[in-house]
Amino acid sequence: MRRSLCLALLLAATPSSPTFAGNNDGQLDNTFGGSGSVTWYDGGAVTVADLATSSTGAYAVGTITLVGEEPALHFKGFNHGGGELDQGCAQTSGTLINFATESNGLAGLIDSSGNILVGGWAAFLGTETTHRALVSRFDLSGPGCVLDDSFSGNGWAIFDDETFCDTEDCDVLDLVEIRPATGAVLAPRIIALVRSKLNLLAAPRLFLLALTGSGAIDTGFDGNGWTEVTEPGIGEIYSRASLALDAVGRIYVFGARWDPAGTDDVDTVLFRFLPNGAHDVSFGNTGNGAQLYGAGSDTEDALPRGVAIDADGFSVSVSQKDAIESVIVTYRSETEGGGVPFNQVVAAVATQGNGRAVEVGEHSDGADGFELGRYTIGPQGELQTDESFGGLGGAHNYDLDLGGSNSETAAAVAIWNGRALVAGTATATIGTAGFLLRTRNAYIFADGFEQGTVAYWSSAAGLDFPD
Repeated sequence: MRRSLCLALLLAATPSSPTFAGNNDGQLDNTFGGSGSVTWYDGGAVTVADLATSSTGAYAVGTITLVGEEPALHFKGFNHGGGELDQGCAQTSGTLINFATESNGLAGLIDSSGNILVGGWAAFLGTETTHRALVSRFDLSGPGCVLDDSFSGNGWAIFDDETFCDTEDCDVLDLVEIRPATGAVLAPRIIALVRSKLNLLAAPRLFLLALTGSGAIDTGFDGNGWTEVTEPGIGEIYSRASLALDAVGRIYVFGARWDPAGTDDVDTVLFRFLPNGAHDVSFGNTGNGAQLYGAGSDTEDALPRGVAIDADGFSVSVSQKDAIESVIVTYRSETEGGGVPFNQVVAAVATQGNGRAVEVGEHSDGADGFELGRYTIGPQGELQTDESFGGLGGAHNYDLDLGGSNSETAAAVAIWNGRALVAGTATATIGTAGFLLRTRNAYIFADGFEQGTVAYWSSAAGLDFPD
């Protein structure tokens, strides 16, 4: 079991910046916000679900509930010094989207237009109890919360014309973009991971939806713009899932399936699709474009907690085995690397681009706050705890002190300008805030990979939804 070093970050009204000896990786980067983190309420209760980064800004994406109002999608931007950018959204759903009664932001992406895509769901007058899959785009060229009307005519689109997104609840769980630089497409292709669920008793279904850069359904993707994430013999797909790309535009979906043999256990599965929406049958161990994990155990459940993809399709994935233990696994060229178990409930994973991976989740000892750990990756996918990170055993624990009783939940992690950046939600007696926290890192690159300008490295976080 790895050990961790706890750092308490005091965020009172007039915080003092902590100082540290040396330049150890994993320590708080106090050039960000003066203390290594920033928090915000924006006049309401904030819940963070995802993180989108560009070369100039980091944007937390989620939901805000203003006083006396229903929840609405939300994003908030910060610069490299932790200062607030003048782009952000903290409005009611009806103000943003005509006739909307409620909306949630679940996924964010800075696309090739330089603007921010926010995916999630919206509910509308007359059908308030039904989620409509939503993708919106906001203009980042100026201040405020401004929808980009070059996207779908008004800055947002819902997708309720398909038989599986009619009376069903449909949510956009994740977003990626295949760019012409990959050589896979002539024009940008936005891919949304959509979950469809008819009712509490029905099994969810997952779909990939392709959009053009202008927000129209891209019929060059599998003939009609949609494809279901499944294959013969896989069984029912469960609701937690995440999405990632590699350098040549191949699409990865990391999810979970109920064992079709009826052995009452859940196994994780990594699907790979070609940029045109077809299953990549050259991938995996099922013969149909999927890598099934945990097939050797009919007694242990394994739930997906996130996947990150390197340039050549090398994957790093995290599965949750039980209430306290996770396993990080690598996969390359039909070879599955040995899993490394550790005691933690994980929220997300990212690759650093230099033979290292970071993951974030709850404290391994069950205490308040969250934990960030780092691993080294060998040429064949060998994993080891990175002892150079965190000072004690390759991990750090972080605790934001907002006064009184409080707790933190990490939602996403990214490598931004070479440093690990964590986004999440902090709950305190005075309310619920969003937070960003950045750590020091001796491995800093200037090639743009970690800034999202080239899709060579990517990360994604799975999302849990009530059944």
